Amino acid sequence: MVLVRNKKPITCATCGAECQPGEGWAWKGPQGWVPLCDEHKPEERPDILGSLRAGGHTVKLQGKEYVLFSGLLMMAHENGLEGCNTEIAHLDIAAGECVMVATVTGSRGTFNAHGDATPANTSKMVRTAFIRMAETRAVCRALRLYLGTGMTAFEELPGKDS
Repeated sequence: MVLVRNKKPITCATCGAECQPGEGWAWKGPQGWVPLCDEHKPEERPDILGSLRAGGHTVKLQGKEYVLFSGLLMMAHENGLEGCNTEIAHLDIAAGECVMVATVTGSRGTFNAHGDATPANTSKMVRTAFIRMAETRAVCRALRLYLGTGMTAFEELPGKDS
């Protein structure tokens, strides 16, 4: 988000209030610059992605960037995370399949997400831990929703030999 103090008189795009230089704001939205009074200034949001990158909580794989679970959890705690619960939605021990639902709550709201693990999307190394893998994937997705980041978590990727 680009937000700067206005340098010339403006009329707030939201309420029509007249603002003198230095009193209002210019916000760069998707459609260009929008003049706003102090009352309608958008809330500045933390740079979640920038903080994840700076903290070493992302990895590049084949030219694509992925966030790490550890970074999602850290940033969620820094942004008001209050709780995380998981439950099994589907479990077939014989087939090695599990679907989990994670619910995260905090100052940003409540978010639910699913995560699955099957022999087709896990590596041989973690195949016996498919319940934990499904839970980790569900929590990663819920934390991404909570933080508002669309970057896929590394732990959500299918295994190398799947």
